[in-house]
Amino acid sequence: MTSIHDPAAAHGAGTAAAEDRRLARRATASADARGEELVLTVGEVAALAGVVLVAAIATWSLALAELGGHDGWLAVGLGLLTTVGATGLVLVMDRRPSIRVDVVELGLLAAAIIASAFFFLPGFPYASADKDPGVYVSHAFAIAREGDVSIPDRVRELGLEPYLVHDGRFPGIWLDPDDPGVVTPQFYHLYPATLATADDLVGSRGAFHLTPVLAGSAVCLLVLAVRRAANTTTAVVFGALFVTSMIQVWQAKYPSTEVLAQLLLAGSLLGGVLAIQRNWAGGAFVAGLLLGVGFLARPDGFLYILLAAAVVGAAAAADRFDRRSVMLAAGLGIGFPYAAVNAYLLRTRYSDSTSVPHLGVLVAARYA
Repeated sequence: MTSIHDPAAAHGAGTAAAEDRRLARRATASADARGEELVLTVGEVAALAGVVLVAAIATWSLALAELGGHDGWLAVGLGLLTTVGATGLVLVMDRRPSIRVDVVELGLLAAAIIASAFFFLPGFPYASADKDPGVYVSHAFAIAREGDVSIPDRVRELGLEPYLVHDGRFPGIWLDPDDPGVVTPQFYHLYPATLATADDLVGSRGAFHLTPVLAGSAVCLLVLAVRRAANTTTAVVFGALFVTSMIQVWQAKYPSTEVLAQLLLAGSLLGGVLAIQRNWAGGAFVAGLLLGVGFLARPDGFLYILLAAAVVGAAAAADRFDRRSVMLAAGLGIGFPYAAVNAYLLRTRYSDSTSVPHLGVLVAARYA
């Protein structure tokens, strides 16, 4: 009889387990090759396309503003083209999904939209630059007016020295050491640039009500992800608790970066769930793309990069590294370079003040 502590037996068992995993992957690949149907729902496809569109519009809004030529309508047009291009990539890189209508899902989404509108709207018109929401909104109006993330300081342009608050022109409004004629808000500028696009499209109401709309969209994305990962009952309970949560309602009503970051993370979670549950590489690609844009929204977005690296590392350690891991890295690779330029070149001062890790740490995690 072989001892349970026999090294040879343990080695044989480990080899057999590894072989079983390889056979399972081959079976999955064979199933894909045979063209087994990839089924997604209308709600899932629309939600992912919608969040990618928001991410694209936001990114183009920021890019145009940093180039000194922000235009909301142009940002929307470029965002639509980018979303179409991303959709084409997803269709090319994996099986073409079959889309079906799920009546229960549509009912859940309708309930989530109605509840979100009831609890989140109207957005609170905060525009006083003594708190973070006021800085975001004031900056958004300045971007819409000037077309640039830097704001002309008419007083300092005249050679006058105004009273400074914590070495800033106003709370959260920092002096530009390279140009005495302008000031720049301290935060990352993805969110105010997006608010500026909303202002261009529908006026100040767009800037104040955009955040509630984004928050409601995040609720829909998370309800879809929970239902796909668990079941309908769990999704209903989750949605009811989430949409009535005090902190969610508060964040949804006030202009703040948290809700935009939440939307991007919710979209990446839905993409990740579909990648795992449906073996869909396209979902992993969307997840990586949104995680990269998340680092443009907030300095703590670097945690998303580390999370993605951990997921890929865990897949490799479990001998389950496949095209989904590759597509997650590919999607992240599209948005990460611009996020890195923003964090480590354009907004270095704010990144340092919020202890964003050195670029080498993130690159090592990205390619580990």
